[in-house]
Amino acid sequence: MLSNTAYCKLIYQYIDEGIIVVSQGGTILWVNESLEKIFGYESGELLNKPLDILIPKAFIGSHDQKRKSYIKNPIPRPRHHNLEFEGIRKDGKPIWLKIGLNSFEDDGEVYSIAQLTNVTDKRLAEINMQKYADRAKLFLKLSKTIFLELDQKGNIQLINDEGCLILGVSQDEAVGLNWFNTFISDHDRPRIKLLFNELINGRISDTKIVTSSIESKSGEKRLIQWHNTVIKNQKDKITGTLSSGIDITEQEALKKSQNNIVLLATEKERKRVAMELHDGVIQTLSAVSMNLKSIREAIYTLPESNQKAFDEGLNLVLNTISEIRAISHDLMPSIIINHGLEKALNDLIERTTETNNIMVNYQSDGLSKSLDQMYALNIYRILQELIQNTIKHAEADSISIQIQKIEEFIQIIYQDNGIGFNTNLHLGNSEGMGIQNIKARIDSMNGDITIESSKGKGVIIMASLPITDKILMEQTVI
Repeated sequence: MLSNTAYCKLIYQYIDEGIIVVSQGGTILWVNESLEKIFGYESGELLNKPLDILIPKAFIGSHDQKRKSYIKNPIPRPRHHNLEFEGIRKDGKPIWLKIGLNSFEDDGEVYSIAQLTNVTDKRLAEINMQKYADRAKLFLKLSKTIFLELDQKGNIQLINDEGCLILGVSQDEAVGLNWFNTFISDHDRPRIKLLFNELINGRISDTKIVTSSIESKSGEKRLIQWHNTVIKNQKDKITGTLSSGIDITEQEALKKSQNNIVLLATEKERKRVAMELHDGVIQTLSAVSMNLKSIREAIYTLPESNQKAFDEGLNLVLNTISEIRAISHDLMPSIIINHGLEKALNDLIERTTETNNIMVNYQSDGLSKSLDQMYALNIYRILQELIQNTIKHAEADSISIQIQKIEEFIQIIYQDNGIGFNTNLHLGNSEGMGIQNIKARIDSMNGDITIESSKGKGVIIMASLPITDKILMEQTVI
C-alpha cells in the first residue's frame, strides 16, 4: 500500500496543472510531467536549469526582478487572482499561463512553488478578438459612413468619428444625448421618431433606405440616408437600434440642380413651341379661315351638298384653330404674367369643367400677383399635372383643391373621389410618371409632398412649398 507521501507525488506528477519548484537563486529543482508537456520538454530536461529558460528574452530582466521581490515578501498568490505571464516553449513558440504562487522555507532558504495552467488558446482567441475589435474601430474611424447606436429611449450610446465630425461634437459630448431632440430637424422629427418606435416595439426588424435631415451643433443642416436595424440581447429582447448613414447633401443638391435645369429647359422649349403654334400655325390657319369666309357667298350658288361640305371644312379649320390655341395656352400660360397665378388657376379649372364631366371645387386665400414667375408656373404645372392624372386614371367625378399661405409656406391640398391606387406599385410603373414629375417640381422648390391613397378610396395629395426659397425663383421663362 502506498504511503501518503507516495500518493502526493502521484497526484502532483499527473494533475493537469503544471507544477514547478524553483530555488532562491532561480534554478529549477523539480517539475511535474504536465509542466514538461506544457513547455515541450522531455522528462528530466528542465531539472537544474535556470528558470530563464522558460522566459522570453525580452522579459527575463523584468521577470527576475519580480521573482526576487517575491522572495523578499513571499505572500501567497492563488490562481484566482488571475495572474498571467508569457512563457516560451522549447520550440520557441510563445505560450500564456495563469499562475498561482506559494513558497516554503528550508534551512534559511526560500523556495518558490508555482502552479501553472496553460491558457494559450484562450489568450490567442482574445488577441484575435482584439485585432478584429481594433480593425472595427479603425474602420469606424476612417469610414465616411455615420455609425450610430441608440438605446430604447433614443439616447446615443455610440457614434463614430464621422458622425461627430458632421454634428460638430465630440464623442464625450454626444453620448447620452437624445438623438431626436438634439439632432433631428423639427420637420423630420415626428416621422423619424415614429419609425424608431416601430423598431423598438418589434413591429419591424429593419428598414429600407430612410432619408432625414439632421442639424449640427452650429445649426448646419445635412441630408442623411439611413439604414436601420435593431439590437437584441442574449434573451432576444430589443435593447436599441443600430444605424448607418451616408451624407447625401451635396449629391441631392446636384440632383436638384440638374432637375432645375431640365425643368427650366422644358419650360423654355414649351414657350418656343407655343410661340411657333401661335405665330405660325394659328396665323396660317386664321388666314385660311378668312379666305374661306370671303368666298362663302359664292359657295351658296352651288348645290346644297357642296355648301354643306364647304361649311364642314370651314368649321373644321375654326375648331382646329381653337384646339391649337388651347394647346398653345397649356404649353405656355401667359395669363400668369398678365393676370397672376390666381386668374390662371381659375381659367384652368373653368376649362377643365367645360371639357370634362367632372366638378372642381377650388378654394384659395388669394395668391399674390407678386409671386415669382417660375414659382407661380411650377404651382400651375403641379395642379395641371394632378388634374390630368385624375382625368386619365382616377375615374373620378369630383376634385377638391385648396391653396393657402401658412407662415412662409404655400400649402396645396388636392383630393379626388376616384378609384385610388397602391402608392408603392403606382410610383414604380408608367402611370406613376405624372406623380414623379410633380415630385421633381416640388423637390426643385425645396418642398415636401405626402400622398395618401388606396384602391377604391380616392387620393389626397398634400404639398408644402416654401416661398422664401430662391431656387428657380429668379428665372423667367414666360
